[in-house]
Amino acid sequence: MIDSQFGLLNAVQRPQVTTLGREAYPTFPDKVAAFIFALLTARPFRGGNRRLALASLLAFCGSIVQSSPITAQFVSANSGKI
Repeated sequence: MIDSQFGLLNAVQRPQVTTLGREAYPTFPDKVAAFIFALLTARPFRGGNRRLALASLLAFCGSIVQSSPITAQFVSANSGKI
C-alpha cells in the first residue's frame, strides 16, 4: 500500500534530475544509485521499502549484465560448456 505518493514520485523522478542543464546522474549506475537512495530515504510504502529497494537493485543489475557486450561475448564463447 502506498503511504506517500509524493515520496514514490520523488524516487522515480530522482534519476532524471538536471543541474544547470546537465544530468545530475549521467551514467546508468548513477541513476540506479539515485533511485535506490531516494526509495530508501522517502519510504513511500507502509512496509517492504527495503525489500523493494533490494529487488529493484537486483533487477537493475540483471539488466546491466544482460545488456553488456562483454557478457554477450562470454555467453557466446562458453555456450554448451556448462
